[in-house]
Amino acid sequence: MATRAIGRLQIATPFLPTRQVRTPPSPSPWRPPDPPLPRSTGPARRSGEDRRACTGDRAGGCAGLPVVHHALFSAPQLAAGHRFPMGVFEAIHDMLLREGMVRPAQVVTPHPVPLASDLLRVHCPQYVALFCQGALPPAAMRRIGFPWSRTLVRRTLAEVAGTLLTAQLALEHGLACSTAGGTHHAFRDYGSGYCILNDLAVTAAALTCSTVHPTAPDPPLPSPSTSPAVPSLAQAFSSQSVPPAASLPSVLPAAASLPAAPAPAIAAAEGKKQDLWRELLAGAEDREGERVVKRVQRVAIVDLDVHQGDGTAAMLATCPNVFTFSMHCGANFPARKQRSDLDVDVPEGTGDAHYLALLADHLSSVLTSFRPDLVLYDAGVDPHMDDALGKLCLTDQGLFRRDMQVIDTCVGMGIPVAAYVGGGYHRNVQVLAHRHCLLHRAAAEAWQDNGL
Repeated sequence: MATRAIGRLQIATPFLPTRQVRTPPSPSPWRPPDPPLPRSTGPARRSGEDRRACTGDRAGGCAGLPVVHHALFSAPQLAAGHRFPMGVFEAIHDMLLREGMVRPAQVVTPHPVPLASDLLRVHCPQYVALFCQGALPPAAMRRIGFPWSRTLVRRTLAEVAGTLLTAQLALEHGLACSTAGGTHHAFRDYGSGYCILNDLAVTAAALTCSTVHPTAPDPPLPSPSTSPAVPSLAQAFSSQSVPPAASLPSVLPAAASLPAAPAPAIAAAEGKKQDLWRELLAGAEDREGERVVKRVQRVAIVDLDVHQGDGTAAMLATCPNVFTFSMHCGANFPARKQRSDLDVDVPEGTGDAHYLALLADHLSSVLTSFRPDLVLYDAGVDPHMDDALGKLCLTDQGLFRRDMQVIDTCVGMGIPVAAYVGGGYHRNVQVLAHRHCLLHRAAAEAWQDNGL
């Protein structure tokens, strides 16, 4: 047995035997096995410590593996030829139902707006406010990769809410999946790589009562009790309203260099944009009864997207109760990597066998040493050999075996898993949706095999 340093931990790495893992189902329509007998009572709850209420709407109760989905996940309309596959999330949902992998009763719809207090544990209040108001500088939106719209704001908030709900359901049932999630390139005060708010960091911090402390004090958060309730767009671009220069990435221009918008345009747009920020702030008061009151001590983020979870690593670097594990292609985006608690750089061109052997070694070490109460699993499919942005060579079978390996290992150790689809890029949305659904196939098998 060898010992090596991993982030904050000294991890003893056993020499593990090769695991026998199952192969994926055939391409023909897949049907789930008969569900296990329903339990007469749910998981034990302790008054005042567990969830007071589910934050989503579930049709008919939990009839199997909970799958979180919201129509807003695919709502924004992007220009033809845009690289981001916005329609894939609805395609995943439709494929799961059409092929019988999930029944309608298993689909859970999250509240479309997360609690502001959860978002602001890790994100700069002014950054969230400016995004919700459509007041981010053009350079900031270019770095994100999307054009701003009200629908984009609602979609972004719904995705964070869905990730939080998936984690809650995993804690309740042992395993849960989303049809979206994994926005790991978002940083505290800026977005990047199609990621605006970091849903994994928000969820991990909310469940462990952790707060990311900025290097410089944030401006005060606008409050609905003040007058005016929300700064106008003109105020948002003023020197009194933007964050200090030290807290913004260098790519963003100074407020003084931004062109002033015409007064009529500001007046016409303010009402439509401000109400999104008001809605977010009001959630902290109006939905307090839905807050998750059961907390966990330790959360591990297992990020197997082909790109490093740089935003997650940077945001949670000072949170001792969260372990960030990123296994990614070292030659891929982002060019400047952050330091996770454990980074595994996978060589370009790596195939199934080598990849799965690396994963078996490092995953077992992390779970044994850190002993998390919950795993947030980013199951990006961009390590696939045919992914447009990948650079690795996993097959469909390799992706399925990877997902089964993660879920089986965690559930076998009694660790709940909340799984998210992560990244994936292909011109054919149906092909991409099939790859993402391998996660839900693996989770459905694990659910049945473990009698969850």
